[in-house]
Amino acid sequence: MYQGIYLFGCLLGIPLLPVIIIQGKILKRKIPVLPEAEKNRVGFIGNGDAINLVTIGESTVAGVGVDDHEQGLTGNIAKALQEFTGKKINWDVFANSGYSADAVNKKLIPLLPSKPIDLIIIGLGANDAFELKSPVQWKKGITDIIVSIRNRNINCPIVIAAMPPLRYCPVFSILFRCIFGGLVFLYSKTMKGICRNNQEVYFINQEINYKNWSPRIDPGLTVNDLFCDGVHPSKLSYELWGKEIGEYVLKNKLI
Repeated sequence: MYQGIYLFGCLLGIPLLPVIIIQGKILKRKIPVLPEAEKNRVGFIGNGDAINLVTIGESTVAGVGVDDHEQGLTGNIAKALQEFTGKKINWDVFANSGYSADAVNKKLIPLLPSKPIDLIIIGLGANDAFELKSPVQWKKGITDIIVSIRNRNINCPIVIAAMPPLRYCPVFSILFRCIFGGLVFLYSKTMKGICRNNQEVYFINQEINYKNWSPRIDPGLTVNDLFCDGVHPSKLSYELWGKEIGEYVLKNKLI
């Protein structure tokens, strides 16, 4: 069904190809190339009994937009888990800006540590959408990652984070918001089947958007304040998103 919607959308997009190409070139010039967070790809917070967290993914997990992973998504997930459990949270980050699900499976999964892992959180979707991957290709990419992780005798819960909010990115034109936002929407719809077919795999099926987060932020801020460059999360977004993921993990008793 979702593949059919994708193919129908491709047909509708054929007349718009010249516009898409021109807007794509303009967009590439507008978006600054920001570095990944360099500090604390391996870190910890708290004391006592330890929970070993591994995060895997694309630029959001790589901490684009902040200097230190303590301020990024991983550090904020760890902070939330430590506050909720009172335990020490060790973390390892395996992420690269620009990586799709296929690239993560081929280049990052082989690097996972041999030490015990209690929880894996995966953040992907944007680059697959930018590459116009179909729902079938997305499903295969995520499934391959899960299989590769399990083949390494890693049997902990795997949480797939909510799809990136591409239809809200301020730097995108309405056309690109529709294209990329529509693709990640289709990706999210395929996740139910992926979770059903794989044990201990969970998907946070809650859209990331300003409306959901607005009660938690200063009323003087706007949706633009949630992005550092019009595409990637700001420091504030990492804080809100990390806490949201931590709440999901605890609510579902995954650690």
